[in-house]
Amino acid sequence: TFLDIIVHQVLYLRTTTGARLPLVLMNSFNTRDETLAAIARFNNALSVYTPQPSPRPSPPPMLYPGTAYSRSLSGDRADNIEHAISAYQHGLRFYTRGSEPVKWASAQNNLGIALRKRIRGERAANLAASAAAHEAAMTVYTSAAFPWMHLRSAQLAGEVAAARGDWSAAREYYRGAIEASHLLFAG
Repeated sequence: TFLDIIVHQVLYLRTTTGARLPLVLMNSFNTRDETLAAIARFNNALSVYTPQPSPRPSPPPMLYPGTAYSRSLSGDRADNIEHAISAYQHGLRFYTRGSEPVKWASAQNNLGIALRKRIRGERAANLAASAAAHEAAMTVYTSAAFPWMHLRSAQLAGEVAAARGDWSAAREYYRGAIEASHLLFAG
């Protein structure tokens, strides 16, 4: 397929030049199944890079597979969520709060969403991990620096707190989201 050709070209260029060439895939309703099939075929190529020091710089991981799996309407939903969690956790091995804080915070929020939707495992543990991921994201997405993303992160954390039955925490998170909306829309 056309995606196979593109992936092979990118992998060839990475190998021969050592360039940090990213592989960016666009998705649409019409190409969703083909994109997921390509991700499955080339999963090893997408995950061979590790954060350990190497003589050649490695390209950043693609968080896209996590998003594609978490939004997939085809395949087993539980498997798709597990693939998404794995992709976000893999991304967090590269993106750190210190090196790329915005990408790290985005990956934390996406991981939190996937953990909240997780079907496998103990529900309370999944929700606790989800809450921790959104809390981590809000250390970067502050209301002063990123009011829109803080609003979204606080809303997501509020949803997790509500799912845990912690209404006091949910109220505080939603209050933080409302305060961020005042920063965005006041005036």
